[in-house]
Amino acid sequence: MKKILLTCDTSKKYSYDLAPKLHGWLMEHMNSEMAEYFHISQVNPYSLRVLPKKNMVLLDISILDESVEKVFDEILLDNSLEKIVLGNNSEITLKITNREVTVLSTKQLADIFYVNEPRREMQINFLTATGFKVKGEQVYLPDILLIFQNLMLRYATIFEGSNKIDKELLQEIANKTKIVSFSIQSSYYPIHGRYIPGFIGKIKIRCNGSKTLISYLNMLLCFAEYSGIGIKTSMGMGAVNILLK
Repeated sequence: MKKILLTCDTSKKYSYDLAPKLHGWLMEHMNSEMAEYFHISQVNPYSLRVLPKKNMVLLDISILDESVEKVFDEILLDNSLEKIVLGNNSEITLKITNREVTVLSTKQLADIFYVNEPRREMQINFLTATGFKVKGEQVYLPDILLIFQNLMLRYATIFEGSNKIDKELLQEIANKTKIVSFSIQSSYYPIHGRYIPGFIGKIKIRCNGSKTLISYLNMLLCFAEYSGIGIKTSMGMGAVNILLK
């Protein structure tokens, strides 16, 4: 997995709707077949987030599937790309001032599972509005089962080519893991004129299961920093960072 981080000066004040606009810009710069592939994918092979940094904006694009890395590299790492112009009327100009690339390999993920000392307490910081959809209904409160069901499905799709997860394992996670503290507030996320309900803030969770189970959760949450959690992560929702304690 690869993370491309672009630091940009912006012509206008930062707003969350930059992320859906960036998503549209990326689709416009891909060939139609690749754009359609992303559109119909059950789990998007990339996620993005747009975050403020003093007088700048950070564009964070994570590519989960190695088979599509080249597409993003050709667009975002081309030195001739000096600025990104967003909006139907070109109202937002993002001047690229720095590029950074980081990689999370399958070996590094495996080391988290097999080598690293597991951390029983884990803090999830929800940086952008996060929500879930269950049987057509929006869920916009943090829920252990929904968080890890979402991550397990993403992981299985990307690394195993499967859309099925181990339901018994998921239930064990739900039974053995609890939210022990939280600071959460509701947040609405703008996408194409609509406002999607979600939540931002942080939760601390503790797993009382086996070391193997804890290591698995540690690994999934490190994966989450690239994949995001919940719905519409390709448009900027569900961005998280993780503290393992």
